[in-house]
Order: sequence, then C-alpha cells, then structure tokens
Amino acid sequence: IVTVAETAKAAGCHGTPIKIAETCADKLKTRQALASADVSQPHFSELRVAENYWAWARELDWSAAVPDDVPQFILKATGSSGSRGHTRISLQDFQSKPKMAEVIEKARRYSHGSYLLIEELLYGVELSVETLWYDGVMIPLNAVERPFIPDSNIELGHYNPAVLAPEVYDEVWGTMERAGNAVGLDGADGGHILKGDLILTGAQRPVIYLDKGCSDSDLELAKRAIDVVLTKGKIGETYCV
Repeated sequence: IVTVAETAKAAGCHGTPIKIAETCADKLKTRQALASADVSQPHFSELRVAENYWAWARELDWSAAVPDDVPQFILKATGSSGSRGHTRISLQDFQSKPKMAEVIEKARRYSHGSYLLIEELLYGVELSVETLWYDGVMIPLNAVERPFIPDSNIELGHYNPAVLAPEVYDEVWGTMERAGNAVGLDGADGGHILKGDLILTGAQRPVIYLDKGCSDSDLELAKRAIDVVLTKGKIGETYCV
C-alpha cells in the first residue's frame, strides 16, 4: 500500500496519501492512531524483540483472570495481512523460552523493524466491513459476518450481508467513521476504500484492524460505487430486522 501510494504521487495520479498509507500498513501505527482518537479497540502494547517477554507478560494490567494455559493474547507481525505471523498465546506460553522464540521469529518475518504487537485476545462475532470515502465523507458499503472454526484462524465463509439489528449497524458504521477520521481520511480528497475487521463483544465494538484500499478519481467509477452503496443499503435494511 505504501509503494502504491508513493508511485501514485510520483506519477501525479490520485492515490492514497502517503501518511495514511503508512499508518494503515503498520498495525502498531494503526493502533496508536485509533488510541489517540479514543476509538474502541483491544488493549495492546508494543514489544521490542530484545525484551524479556515471559517476565513482562505477567505485568500486563489488562491481563484477564483466566487459567495460565488458556490463550488470552495474540502476538502479531506489524506489517502483514491474512494473519501471517500471528500466534495466539497464553501466560504459560510466555514462560516457555523455546515457545516464545518460535512465535517471535514467526512474527518477525512479517514485521517492520524490530518491534512486534501484542493484543488482548477478544471473542465474539467477527465482521468484515467496507466503506467508501469521498472528499472526507464516509458512505457505508457492506458488512459481512465471518464464522470461524472455534479456537482457530480458519474462516468457514461469509454471511452476506451480516444479520444485525439496525442499532448495531449504526454502532458499526459509527466505529468505522471514527476510525477513518483517526487515520486521516476525513481530510483526504477524492475517493478511497477503507476496510475494517470488527468483533462484537457486547457493549463494545472494537476495531481489530484497518485496511486502506485503492483510490480512484474517475467520476464514473465513483458514481457506480455510490449506486452500489444505495443497492447494498436497501439489502441491508431488508435483513436488519
């Protein structure tokens, strides 16, 4: 995404602003941007590769009160998608140097620089949400539910569109709008696509990650995108009961 943004700028074409691309391409930078805007998200912390992970883990003030062998964290690479370099870990894992050496090396292969990201592991209904932004204004596109095999990263398929109550959809779109504003899309000219994976955990709607899609300045494409928005909006209203 950063390479494409830089190429578009060099060629004089419409594209993602480089600062937004850099934020969305790095999970830690994304988390920090969302935190600065008080967007609901999992607790997180930066981990430097040289740190003593197994001792440090017990000092996390957001650590859940669960048995030591139950996964309650997820160690992530900072510069990948598709869960590459990600591992669910428990406090018991933290105390095993061979285990941590394995998962750290796995995450480092897909990370930027010498830091990794550790997050609170949340459970709930997972959604994949897409939005269209045009001249800083967000237009909802679609939301699908993503069922997974329990205790795994294996996705079974999609329920499209997600069957959610209208007030839940309002919260989902509100979260996406706050997230987009946090990474700077409210000040971006032209058309942009922003994708977010969210998890529904009751009262909270935490953002798991954001993915800045391609941009296009073609007005005809923008008009067709708006037509899709209106069509999908009607479908969403049909199922939001």
